[in-house]
Amino acid sequence: APGRRRKNITEFLGDSSIPSPEPALHSSSSLPTNGTDTWKNRAASRFSGFFGSGTSTGSFGRETEKLEQLVNRLHAYSTFGLPKLPPQLRFDRDSWEEDGDEAGLTLEDSWQQIIQGTEVLSRRQCHQQEAIWELLHTEATYIRNLKVITDLFLSCLVNLQESGLLCEVDTERLFSNIGEIIRLHCKLWRSVMASVLAKARRTGALLDPIDFLDGFKMFGSLFKPYVRYCMEEEGCMEYMRTLLRDSELFRTYVTWAEKQEQCSRLKLSDMLVKPHQRLTKYPLLLKSILKKTDDPRARDAITTMISSVERFINDVNSRMRQRQERQRLDAILSRIDAYEVVEGSTDEVDKLLKEFLRLDLTAPIPGTSPEDTRQLLLEGSLRMREGKDSKMDVYCFLFTDLFLITKPFKKAERTKVIRQPLLVDRVVCRELRDPGSFLLIYLNELGSAVAAYTFQSSGQLCRSWVEAVRNAQNLLQRLRQRWRMEEQEEEDEEDEEDDGESGTSAASSPTILHHSSTSPDSQQCPSDGSTETLAMVAAEGGDELSSPDWDAGPFSSTSDGSSVSTSTSIGTGTSVETPTSTDTPTQELPAGALPVPLPHGMASPGSGCRSSSIDSAYGTLSPASLRDFGQQPEGTAEEG
Repeated sequence: APGRRRKNITEFLGDSSIPSPEPALHSSSSLPTNGTDTWKNRAASRFSGFFGSGTSTGSFGRETEKLEQLVNRLHAYSTFGLPKLPPQLRFDRDSWEEDGDEAGLTLEDSWQQIIQGTEVLSRRQCHQQEAIWELLHTEATYIRNLKVITDLFLSCLVNLQESGLLCEVDTERLFSNIGEIIRLHCKLWRSVMASVLAKARRTGALLDPIDFLDGFKMFGSLFKPYVRYCMEEEGCMEYMRTLLRDSELFRTYVTWAEKQEQCSRLKLSDMLVKPHQRLTKYPLLLKSILKKTDDPRARDAITTMISSVERFINDVNSRMRQRQERQRLDAILSRIDAYEVVEGSTDEVDKLLKEFLRLDLTAPIPGTSPEDTRQLLLEGSLRMREGKDSKMDVYCFLFTDLFLITKPFKKAERTKVIRQPLLVDRVVCRELRDPGSFLLIYLNELGSAVAAYTFQSSGQLCRSWVEAVRNAQNLLQRLRQRWRMEEQEEEDEEDEEDDGESGTSAASSPTILHHSSTSPDSQQCPSDGSTETLAMVAAEGGDELSSPDWDAGPFSSTSDGSSVSTSTSIGTGTSVETPTSTDTPTQELPAGALPVPLPHGMASPGSGCRSSSIDSAYGTLSPASLRDFGQQPEGTAEEG
């Protein structure tokens, strides 16, 4: 039998199917090549269109082409140097010279090279200078590390994105506000650190820790950008790990950048945690200086700096804890599918109830500071008995102020709330004689029991729940006491400010002179010699009380200097001071209340002096009333 003859590609496809050797545009299904395209691989690409997915093949081709472009650009960076810093990344170039940033961060090998008379210094002084030098040296090193992030990682990434590569990478999501961090440290270096070094180089005197006070006492306001960076640091790290896992282009770029000399063998992940590490190192550096300092003034300055830094760090930690607690609460809310505490009897009732069948665990804790976040203290499965017969498996959550009873769904990690949330401060928790059982009694506002639940679990777990409930009650009580103390302190401060303002206004208020029966010029009342002063605070700065018949006198008593004036706030900011004699106890009117006028002809119980009347509902005195008051005859005054 004749042998089987192999057909060539021309016979198989036909002459018309073979493309011409002229260069043509790549189709969406064409395969990438390393050299000049030939008609054979072009024909093979036709077969790939029949048997493969055109979309996936085209996508793979585009990714391979972009990878080649990325490798070529990175090779150009390594050969010809890094690209220039984009305008949006020139955070500190306005005040630094072309390469003045590096020159300003260059330090001597040791503090002994700039300090004169080092041979006569005591051992303790040398240790102090070494500690101060460590603060300066580590600050300069840290700023250089930050510049590696911007000048290498961020600058090259922005330049590549302008060329159409790695455009899917969100630079702000990856690096957060690293630019603001660099800007504040450059400001701190120029205003504080560089000045300390310049002074030491000029005079040869010892490095003085007091020179750092101006920069570090304002630590909280200067380092505000760290709040955002620390809050977003975890998200930046997670985003970086996601890109490294899913994007080959990003892996190639990061691997190339980490091999550069500027990185000093540090990974990108190591660079991103530098700000957080530096922030926590400031107290340690300052405490090291304090430990080796003897001068009282210097110790006071260092202590002030440490307090300022630690106060800011505690604030950042508090914000991060609150954020974590909110995230945990959101995760718990995502597990709670429904709030089925109340059932309606009709469809109409159900419709009205629907608006209120909800539970917001992120709402503030009643009676505590808005900054206090609800925390999850304990959760777990329990066996609940309500009444004598009914039993069910429940899943309970214990929060700072709530005990939540839910029922888990079968074959799902979700629950629904089946009983009203129990406020911890209204719960009575008792361990029962039955091993592994404890009782929760819920009280209303009147202290009456409205519900009782018995829970069963293992012995050790039962004791854990009882202790956790009591700890939650103690924690809630402490939070509320602290909030009340803070509110009281704020009220005291406001009262002190108001007292200062009222004292200032009273010093310039007019004194109303009384006509006695013996002398028209006397200011003393015939009954007990006390004086009556009306201090008026105008709501508008330009309004003044004037009377043509009376001259304003000084705010002082002419009798014996022992008279007391009680200030009463009236209406729209007008303050009226009513007299009290030395024999009469002081009595204050409630804020916003008006003095009750006595009936005509009835004497005041505390004094024989006559009080001037208030002519309007706003507590203002008309000039006519003052004139009438001054022109009254003697008999009327005595009768009053």
